[in-house]
Parts: sequence; structure tokens; C-alpha cells
Amino acid sequence: MGLRVFWLVLLRTLLVLTSIGTIGCHIAQVILLGNQRWWPSNYAYILYFVGPGVSTLSSLALLFTMIFKIKSIRGDRILGCLNLALMIATVVIGAIKSGPVPWLPDNSTSSNNNSQLTASGPTSGGFQSNCGVYEKEDREIFNRCWLSNGMWIGSIVVAFFWLLLVLYVFIQRGSDIYDDDEYEVYDFKATTFTTYAIRNSPYTYGK
Repeated sequence: MGLRVFWLVLLRTLLVLTSIGTIGCHIAQVILLGNQRWWPSNYAYILYFVGPGVSTLSSLALLFTMIFKIKSIRGDRILGCLNLALMIATVVIGAIKSGPVPWLPDNSTSSNNNSQLTASGPTSGGFQSNCGVYEKEDREIFNRCWLSNGMWIGSIVVAFFWLLLVLYVFIQRGSDIYDDDEYEVYDFKATTFTTYAIRNSPYTYGK
């Protein structure tokens, strides 16, 4: 495997792992929410399913092309641009429109019924630096808060990796990446053949 192919495979693998981790955080925190009323009230949560979900499927598809030995970066270019735009939209809209995170449906209370943490709580979209506030009042919301942070940071990391992949496949051609590996194999065979021919040449006999 050539060095350029190695970096391509590494980027695809990192995208798979970070995308799965990001959507996993979102699924876990929605399960902990235990309330299906988030669908109409917090539609920005849908993007956290769509963005990392599409990223997971796309990166898996690109990784499978290596298994089937498809030597093309066209898919990387198309899916890279699509997913980069989608993940940027996910991060931006998630920060602006998601409202308080960890979000609770209106007029709902925490699972312990001791706290009145609702959607009007002192939180905002994006990264939450005050997760410790919920630790004593409601452990479930505390866990959801950190899962939301994982979802937020993961989305940014996924977008960054897609940006790296887009730059990597647009600054060079597919032949530059895959022929690098072929040239290494060819040069090895050529060197071996040349050495064999010289050693067995009648003109070098006895020298």
C-alpha cells in the first residue's frame, strides 16, 4: 500500500468512527429523554440524526470501495462536499435553533420530580459548560448534558475530517494516489528482474 493510499484509508476510517460515535451520543441522549414530544418542539434534533447518520453511511460506503478494490476518488469528492455542507449546517443550526440543551419538553419536569428544569432553563444551544449544575439535581439530565456535548464536539470533528478529505482528493488526481502504489510494486519487480538479468548474463560470467 502506497503512502497516499494509506492517508486516504485513514481519513475514511476516522470518518466512520467519529460519525458512529456522534450519532451514538445523540441516540443515547434522546433515549434518556424518554419523551417523544421533542419531534415537533425541537426539530433541530432531527439534524443531529441526519448529519451524522448520512456521514456514517457515506464514510462506510467509501471504506467498502477499498474492499472491492475500486480505485476512484470521485465518490470522495461528491460525498465529501455533500457531507461537509450538511455537517456545517448541523453544527450551525444546532447551535442557533436547538434551544436549551439538554432540552426538555415544555411543562415537563425531571425524572426525580424534585427539580423544575424545563426548556426555559439557564442553558443554550451548542457546548454546555454548566453540566455540573445538574449533577446533584438530576443524574439523568447530567448524563444527557455530557452526551449533548459529545454530540456537539463530535459534529465539529466530523465536519473537520470531511474538510480534510475534500482537500486531499481535490488537490490531486486519483492516479496520483493509486498509481503511487502501483509504481512501488512495478519498481520492485523491475529492480528484481534487472538484478537477475545482470547476474545471469554471459557477459558478466566470471567477473
